[in-house]
Amino acid sequence: MAKLDIAEKRLPQDGRHMIKYKPMAEKELDSAVSTVPTLYGEKVVMRCWTRKPPTGHDKLGFEPESLKKFERNI
Repeated sequence: MAKLDIAEKRLPQDGRHMIKYKPMAEKELDSAVSTVPTLYGEKVVMRCWTRKPPTGHDKLGFEPESLKKFERNI
């Protein structure tokens, strides 16, 4: 979906894609995928976001303990 070459494992790659879904209202979810070759295979980072981010830290989906650590660190 992110238009990466699945056969290439020796070079870093970056890709993006957008998904439209309709759970209750039509929404768009953007995502970015990055791969990095390592000694033991590949590492993948996936970042997802929406056009209208939630407001407030409590709406980000953290567990209560993780939210406390997050707020303490920022």
